Amino acid sequence: MAKKIEVALTLDSRQFDRNIAKSEKQVDQFSKNTTAGIGKLGAAFAALGGAALIKNVVQIGQSFQDLRSSLNFVAGGLDQGSAAFDNLTTLATQTQFGVEELVQTFIRLKGAGIEPTNDLLLTFANTASVAQDKIGVLTSLTELFARGATKGKLELEDFNKIAERGVDVFKPLTKEFGMSIDEIKNLAKTAQGQEQLFRGIQKALDDTYGGALDEKLKNSSIAFSNLNIAIRNLADASFRELGLSDTTAIEGLTKAINDLAKNTDGLGKIFNTIGDILYVVGAGFLFL
Repeated sequence: MAKKIEVALTLDSRQFDRNIAKSEKQVDQFSKNTTAGIGKLGAAFAALGGAALIKNVVQIGQSFQDLRSSLNFVAGGLDQGSAAFDNLTTLATQTQFGVEELVQTFIRLKGAGIEPTNDLLLTFANTASVAQDKIGVLTSLTELFARGATKGKLELEDFNKIAERGVDVFKPLTKEFGMSIDEIKNLAKTAQGQEQLFRGIQKALDDTYGGALDEKLKNSSIAFSNLNIAIRNLADASFRELGLSDTTAIEGLTKAINDLAKNTDGLGKIFNTIGDILYVVGAGFLFL
C-alpha cells in the first residue's frame, strides 16, 4: 500500500512539473507576443506622429503655394513674385509678423494700386507694435489704404477700427494735416488727394510710433516668431523638395488608396494584427 502511494505521489509530482514547465512556456510566449505587440503599437504611434508632422508640412506648403501664386499675379510675373516673396521673408524677421501676414498685406495693397514698400510695411509694424491686437491693427491699416485707393472715399469707421485696437490715430493725423478727420477723409476723393492722404498718414504714424518696434525686437516673442518663420520656411522647402506641390503624384496616391479601399477582402487578409492595422491607418492620416 505504501508503495502504491509512493508511485502515485511520484506520478503526481512529474505531472506537476510538466504543468509548471508548460505554464512557464506559455508565460514566456505571452511575454514575447506582448513585447512584439507593443513594438508594433510603438511603430503605429510613431507613424501617427510622423503623419502629424507630414500633415503640417503639407498644410504649410499648400498655404505658401497659394500665396506665391497670388503674389506672382499682383507682382507681374514669376520672377517678380519670387523676388517679392524672398524680400518679405527677410522683412518678416525684422517685425512681429509672419511671412503670411506680410504677403497678404503686400497683395492687398498692390492689388489696390498702392506700392507696398518696405518703409510702408515697417510703418505698419511700428504702429501695430504698441497694441495688443497687432494683426488687427495691421489689417485695419491695410484696409484704410486699400479702401481709400479703390473706393475713392473713407468713412469714420475706417479710422475707428484702428483706434478701437488701442492705437490713437486721430491726434497724429489732425496734427499732421491741420484738418479735422472729416476733411482728411475727403482727400480720398481725388488721385492728387489720395497721394497727399497716404503720404501724410505714413508720416504722422512714423512721427508718433516710429521706433516703437525696436524695443519689441528684444523680446522673446519676436525670437519665437523668427523661430516659427524658420520652421515654416523649412516645411515649405520640404514640401517642394518632396514633390508634394506636383498634383500628379497626389492624384496617383489618391487612386491607389481608392483602389485599396474597394478591395475589402484583400484588406482582411493583409491586416491580421492590430499593430499592422494601426500602422497603416496612421500612414493614411498623412493627408487628412
